[in-house]
Amino acid sequence: DWQPLSQEAKDALRGYVGTVWLTRTLPELPWRSPYLFVSRLDRFEVYVDGQRIFRQEAENGAPRYIYPMNLTYPVEISPEDEGKTLTIRTEWEGGAWFADDQVLAGEQDQLFYLTLRLELPALIYSLICLLAGIVGLAMAVRSRDRLYGWFALFAVSMFFAMLFNARSLQWFIDVPEMYYWNKLMIPAAVISLFQ
Repeated sequence: DWQPLSQEAKDALRGYVGTVWLTRTLPELPWRSPYLFVSRLDRFEVYVDGQRIFRQEAENGAPRYIYPMNLTYPVEISPEDEGKTLTIRTEWEGGAWFADDQVLAGEQDQLFYLTLRLELPALIYSLICLLAGIVGLAMAVRSRDRLYGWFALFAVSMFFAMLFNARSLQWFIDVPEMYYWNKLMIPAAVISLFQ
C-alpha cells in the first residue's frame, strides 16, 4: 500500500547523515504511461524489484548548484510494475522529513496541472511585480529620481524570486540551477530598500 512513513521513522531521520533505503510496494497503476515523481532529493537511485531504473547524482561527484527542494524528477515506470517492490536509495544529510509528497505516482500532465494550479497565485503575484518594476523603471528614467530606480530593482528582484521558486517552471525549461541562485534575488530586493 502507498503509505507515508510513520512518525517514528520521520523523527529518526532528523539529524541522521548517511544512506537511507525507502521501500514500498507499488500501488495500482491505472494510467497508460505512469511515472514516479521524486522530489526534495538530490542524490538518489530508484529500483523496481532490485533493478535500477533511474539515478540522479552530482556530475563527477562534485556538488552541483541545485536546490533539490524545488526539483521534481520524473521516473518512467510501466503499468505492469504494479505490486512490485519500489526501493529508493538516497544519501540523507541530516534534514527532517519534509512532506509526504516526495514520491508521487501518476501521469506527467496530472502533476503539471496540479503544480500549476497550486502555484498560480504566486505566478500572478510575480507578474504583478514585473509590471511594477517596469513602471518603476519608466518613472526613474522620466523623473531622474533614484527612489523609483530602487523600487524597480526591488520589484524585479521579487519577480525573479517568486518566478524561480515555482516548481511548474521546470516543465518548460531545463535549468535546475535557477532554483539555487534564485535565493540571491531576495537579498538584492532587501538591499534596494536601504539605498
